[in-house]
Amino acid sequence: MAFTDDLILLEEEEVRVPNTLAEVEDFFAARGMEVNPRKNAGLCIRGYEGKSIPRVRPVFRVDGHWIRPVKAMDPFRYLGYGFGSFGIRRPNLYALQMMPTNLHRAALNVDQKFFLLK
Repeated sequence: MAFTDDLILLEEEEVRVPNTLAEVEDFFAARGMEVNPRKNAGLCIRGYEGKSIPRVRPVFRVDGHWIRPVKAMDPFRYLGYGFGSFGIRRPNLYALQMMPTNLHRAALNVDQKFFLLK
């Protein structure tokens, strides 16, 4: 990729997330960057009777601001893919039709575009 400004943090236990977020904030601050809480989403899933149940209220903060929770019907996009509480969302027909157009517009070299098509 030419560059990316997307990041996914994974933790096995919810209680570790605040410390991980603080480490990320410190890491970026030391390099003159910051985490924008308005452009973040938190996906916290708990298992119950073999099913995934997402939290629907905010549970994490960045720079004192709540991170919006990802709800069951509220996917987020990461590197062009839709993610939600039930995993990766399959693109619909319209999204598949738009992929070549979006790829053509992207400021990438030929090798990068070919890699994305694979």
